Amino acid sequence: ALLVMVAYKQHWYPFMQEPADLDSAQSAFAINEQMQQAFDAGQGVWLVFSSATWPACVQLEKLAGPVMLEYQGKVSLVKVDVNKADNQDMLRQYPIQYVPTSYFMDKQGNISFSAVGVLEPDEIRAELNKVVSD
Repeated sequence: ALLVMVAYKQHWYPFMQEPADLDSAQSAFAINEQMQQAFDAGQGVWLVFSSATWPACVQLEKLAGPVMLEYQGKVSLVKVDVNKADNQDMLRQYPIQYVPTSYFMDKQGNISFSAVGVLEPDEIRAELNKVVSD
């Protein structure tokens, strides 16, 4: 079970793709649609399950933001707030036990790497390079 209880929406960077309707926000359908749009555009996806209030997630956000600027237009960052009730279907689709949990997917939607916890910028770049080079 996840230990995180409080949630609020926080963006990593403005280019991060978001569902069209932010108020009904990130239902599993909207997230899957967002990912499919990235794949259709020939982009890889970094799917991150996180909480805006959990310290490790906040740390990952600070480290990932500058790195993602380097991959704008090549990789879509899709962030799932684990505290939102609408996201329970996503939590059933992916085996999440702790946050942050990351899934890096190539342009075909295949998971190339998954990790639990904070990733350092060089680790993030290495995995992003794999999903853009396939």
